[in-house]
Amino acid sequence: MRKIILSMIFAFSVLLCKSQSQIDQINLLMLTSKYQDALSLCDEVIKQSPQNAHFYYVKAIICKQLFKYPDASLAIKQAISIEPENIDYLAEYASVLVKRNLKNDAIKVYKSVQEKNKYNVSSGLYLSNYYLKEREFEQAKDILLSLYEKDTTNSYFARNIGLCYIKLGKKDEALHWLSRTIKLDSTDVKAYELFSLVYSALEEFDLSLEYIEKAIKLDSLNKNLYIEAGNIHVLRNHNYLAIPKFLKAFEIDPNDESIARSLGFCYYKIKKNDKAKYYLNIAKIIGSMDLQIYLCLGGIYKQENSLDSSLFYYDEALKIIKPDYESFFAIYKNKAENYYYLNEFDKAIENYNMALDTDIEMFWGTYKKNEVKVDIAAIYAEKLNDKQKAIEYLEKVNKSTISLNKNYFDYAQQQINRLKEELFFERKQNM
Repeated sequence: MRKIILSMIFAFSVLLCKSQSQIDQINLLMLTSKYQDALSLCDEVIKQSPQNAHFYYVKAIICKQLFKYPDASLAIKQAISIEPENIDYLAEYASVLVKRNLKNDAIKVYKSVQEKNKYNVSSGLYLSNYYLKEREFEQAKDILLSLYEKDTTNSYFARNIGLCYIKLGKKDEALHWLSRTIKLDSTDVKAYELFSLVYSALEEFDLSLEYIEKAIKLDSLNKNLYIEAGNIHVLRNHNYLAIPKFLKAFEIDPNDESIARSLGFCYYKIKKNDKAKYYLNIAKIIGSMDLQIYLCLGGIYKQENSLDSSLFYYDEALKIIKPDYESFFAIYKNKAENYYYLNEFDKAIENYNMALDTDIEMFWGTYKKNEVKVDIAAIYAEKLNDKQKAIEYLEKVNKSTISLNKNYFDYAQQQINRLKEELFFERKQNM
């Protein structure tokens, strides 16, 4: 009997050794990216030990590397059927579901893993990222706090906790966790970016720039960091300081439409129209049609008294404009002014009337339309010698509900009285 027991122990030991050797061989093949060979050996082992859940788990990982997601799914399901409570197997099953674009099913599995073990990293990371995308920041934060509790040296967890607090509008807590991140990893570029974002939101622009500059020192070829620095200067209306940052970003990526557009707008604001036109035209060539580019170019050519070019760009803007009645109003008004200076008064009136027909739903819309009515009246009275028509438009001027620089209503009443007197004397003279 003793011999039988010893022989059984020996046989079992041999089997364990053989099994360990096969595991080592499979691991070596996977490490050297020989996944097909690893899969073949794994299938051989499964035939020998069909109840060993671990090999089905390994097979699932290999199949995933080979993009054989249905096979990976079958393998991991087999592992789970043998050991249904194994968290690693459940987490791997969820990752396979993600690869198969069955994300809703994956989330259910990841949630079950989190319920069994809140410290599981793969499920915690996936769920926290999912909740961030779904704007469920409180849930994302709670998961990340659990992961950080288990591993307080992980700067990635700390940084994402800081991100959650930013999204929750809790700036002090965000700064606390971002400080922890930097202590854990002083080279974390994203943490410095987030620091800059928080201080920018607090309108502490000097600190915001300080942190974005630290990020730039760590990642000097990252165009987005230069863009962010430029945007901070734009927020302060320091367009002249924004330009060098945007130029550096453009040097890194001269095919980025947004950078060229930003340069064009900055040069326009500091009244360097030639450079503004240069970069806006680059943006127009390399990018899609952009309303703001056409409006800006229309404004530049209007300033330069190149009215035909200005009209061209305003017309282009009208072709692509979205239902934004305020923009419609501004474009028609600008076109009307251009036609006025070209002495094309009929077209000026036509565009002014189109501006009046737009539905401006703003508290100062009456004021803006009153200005247009007064301008039309001036054309009729002074250029077309039609005082009666001028009076008709002046009588349409409404009392504004707000007090602004110009009281067009009172001005219109004065002009009506003046024009009526002139008409009276003109009729008398003709009698």
